[in-house]
Amino acid sequence: MNEENEQSSKTSRNMSATTFTAVQFSQKVIKDAQNITEDSHNAFTAKPTIETALQLLTAPQTCQFHSRQLSYLDRLASRTRSCGGVLLSEISSFTKLLTVLEDKLSEVPDYKVAIKQLISLITGALLKQRTSDETNFAKDTIQLLEKVTMLLRIGDFEMRHGIIRMIEAFWSAEQVDTDVRKVRSGHFRDNIHEIRPCTKDYQQSVVERSNIIVTIIQAMALFSNDHKLRLFTLTVLEKLTMTSSPNCQKFVQAKGPEYVVLLMADANKQLLHMLIDLVWNSLENGPKDEVVDQLKGMTSLTSMSAAFRKLLRSPLSESDKQMRNDLLTIFMQLARECPAAAFIETRFLSDLIKFGCSHSSRHLTNVSADFEFIQMLLTCVTILTEDSGSLRAISETNFMEFLLLPVQKLDEIYPTRTVYQWSIAQKEELQLLSLSLLSTIAPKLAKKFYDLTGPHLLMTFLFWSFQTDFSGHGNGVLATGGRGSARAQCRLALRVIRALCSETDSLDGIKDHLITSFLQEGVMELLLLTLANVNNITDDNNKVNDFVYIEDDQIDLEMQEDMLVIISLICESDPAHKEACVETKLVKIIIHYLRDLPGKVVSGLRCDQLLLGVLDCLFNSILGNEAAEDKFLALEGAFLLVDLLQKTPSEMHPIVLSSLVELTENPKSIRHLLTWRGTNNDPNNANKFISLPQLLIQLWRDEEKRIGVIRGPLGELIDKEFPLAGESQRNAIINQTEIVPGLESAALGEMSENTRTRIYCLLSRIGFGDLPGVQVQSGDYVTLAVIEKYFNLKIDEVWDEVFNELENENTKLIEADAEAAETIKTSKRERAKVIINLQEDLKIAKSQHENHEERQLFDKIREKYRQNGKMVEKWEDYVDRTSKYATLKAAKDNMVNQIEQSRARQDSDATHHKLNLDLTTTTFQGRHIFVESTPSELARNSEAKYETN
Repeated sequence: MNEENEQSSKTSRNMSATTFTAVQFSQKVIKDAQNITEDSHNAFTAKPTIETALQLLTAPQTCQFHSRQLSYLDRLASRTRSCGGVLLSEISSFTKLLTVLEDKLSEVPDYKVAIKQLISLITGALLKQRTSDETNFAKDTIQLLEKVTMLLRIGDFEMRHGIIRMIEAFWSAEQVDTDVRKVRSGHFRDNIHEIRPCTKDYQQSVVERSNIIVTIIQAMALFSNDHKLRLFTLTVLEKLTMTSSPNCQKFVQAKGPEYVVLLMADANKQLLHMLIDLVWNSLENGPKDEVVDQLKGMTSLTSMSAAFRKLLRSPLSESDKQMRNDLLTIFMQLARECPAAAFIETRFLSDLIKFGCSHSSRHLTNVSADFEFIQMLLTCVTILTEDSGSLRAISETNFMEFLLLPVQKLDEIYPTRTVYQWSIAQKEELQLLSLSLLSTIAPKLAKKFYDLTGPHLLMTFLFWSFQTDFSGHGNGVLATGGRGSARAQCRLALRVIRALCSETDSLDGIKDHLITSFLQEGVMELLLLTLANVNNITDDNNKVNDFVYIEDDQIDLEMQEDMLVIISLICESDPAHKEACVETKLVKIIIHYLRDLPGKVVSGLRCDQLLLGVLDCLFNSILGNEAAEDKFLALEGAFLLVDLLQKTPSEMHPIVLSSLVELTENPKSIRHLLTWRGTNNDPNNANKFISLPQLLIQLWRDEEKRIGVIRGPLGELIDKEFPLAGESQRNAIINQTEIVPGLESAALGEMSENTRTRIYCLLSRIGFGDLPGVQVQSGDYVTLAVIEKYFNLKIDEVWDEVFNELENENTKLIEADAEAAETIKTSKRERAKVIINLQEDLKIAKSQHENHEERQLFDKIREKYRQNGKMVEKWEDYVDRTSKYATLKAAKDNMVNQIEQSRARQDSDATHHKLNLDLTTTTFQGRHIFVESTPSELARNSEAKYETN
């Protein structure tokens, strides 16, 4: 008990020592308040900073001092404005400050004034201390812009207007008119860091990377009743999207075009101008497909059509007419991308045709804006003919009549589209435009064109353009090259006739009626006469040139091509027309072009299209008619075709080879083709000339090299699995793991992509045996062995594809089919093996031939060295004889001796015989013995002749 009492007494003494009296507590509170007041006063009287402002707003001791906070924020804004703007290093704190003020705005509405002041600080260029600040603080700047844009949800007009004004100034990087300030770093007191404004490219890139445009589009619905603010916002959006593709993408992403178009129906002219510019910027700089998807809706088109209809009815000023033209341009872009949009349902098409094709339109004059409008109107209607529904609607109107109206002589006065008479230059430009549009719309409305006597009008106009002295103005793109003449009119008229003869549907027979009408109007005679005069091809007895105006430039080359194609299309439509061409100059014209054009094509004179037209005319107008083919062969046409095959680029080889294959239907052509010889351009070949089989073999090798066929050094077959497949075909076969419905066969598809099929057909017609010029030593027979088996190898490829498809479909063959499939596979391998063995034999024969030629060459070299040695010996002997007397004397004695030996010897009269000759005989002897011996003349002279009795 005593211990417990002592412990309790100690505790009571300690508590009494730590207990404050009331006086002491009050003195402590006063002292702390003085400290806080002094700290706040020091902070308030010092230079204001964003960190201090954040502390004043968030500290528990000062969070209720609203008037002091507003005063400090006002000082902060004034100081920042006087310094030129906000530093990039302060951007993060600046964003936090705006966030705190927005959070406290519901409690203290007076913070709106501070927020407006802070927003005005970033209205212009930001400041940087170092060049690297733009990279380091780019993300913070983006967050600041997005935060400021989010403040648009606050329902204050001045704040919203200030935010939009800030975005406009920030994009323009407008600098504040203050001196460049310099601050001294606390850590580096000896260095002075210059604070510079950020570059305009940096600030625009920050805007492009942010989502402020999306936020603005979403906030537009909040101030839809404020027309001034909405107009100002649209003006700023137009500036942001004028040249920036990223901004346009963000604008389209936020469905800005759709929102803008919906405003057009009720917009005044000032607002409508801005809306049109925004849509045009989206089409020009943004993703066009997404913009079209937003504009082609029924609601969007209805709004646009309503605005366009108002502009059609009351175009009072030049700006109204320009807006009308701009809106029609947007419709044209939409029609090109989506002709099936609801142009009929919104009455846009009907309003357009009624206004443009009416004689009593009171709003069209001859000013440039109205003239451009009528041009765009005709073009837009023609574009809409791509849609079948629009085409039916157009066919029920008088649009075709108005297109045919300018097809007349310009030097005569005719009624025009309006009560106002166009000028001569404008009528010429309208005429060329109408002809250009007729080439598109006339084949689609051929029946209506025929009913309106279109062929007669067109042919009358074509005759006029050939023979007139009209001097064109050359205005516009369509009138290129037509200044001072009617070439532009002639060019477009030929294009219309070509389109009618080629693109018109022949199911209802209207194409035949059109061609017959053109023939009755004399189109064939006119074209042949013109081509003959251009190329100076006349009859022997009649040399009259009615009109020759061709200048041999690109436009005239195009006109000549159109003439040849028209003749080709007419002959293709009916064989009777081909028969009629035999007695004309057509064959001579074709021969002239084949003789003249190859050199120009090789020289790069842009005659490729004309040459294609010549070959097309040859194929359809001459080949297939025996009389025309005989005339063509008599004029050395076959030789010219093979010359063309050798000279032209590889892109034209299929067309030339097709013509040669068609020509070989005539048996007389084979001899011409085998007789042909051309210049050999191969440096490895010693022969100066090359035959047609050699040329075809060379083209085969080049084609296989181009498509990547696996071949040996001499062109021999190596890959048994893919003997004919190129690289793309092999990849298609290897990578095809599943069957795609409607996918074309790779083996059959490649036949139309290269020239090997045509080369095989041509060699099959000529024959594979006894080909002139084909030599073993050149390896031609190695390639020829593959060409000869091309058809069989191609069949094997097709069978392989069939088997692969069955395998991919997990189709199991029955026993008989499996045996047949195995037989086919075995025959394929055997066929490839036979070709390889044949090629090996040919390679051995080539090697033996080369060895034989090599031995002959070495024999010639050896004989040459021997002759050279003899010449050296003779020279040395000559030198010895001229320099040494003894040698000369010995040579003279030798020469005298040889002379003596070469003289004929005379027989002496006396003969001496021994009496005792010791002769023995093997026969019975008589009284007389006759001995026959070789005469001495024969023994001494090897060239003596024996005399026989």
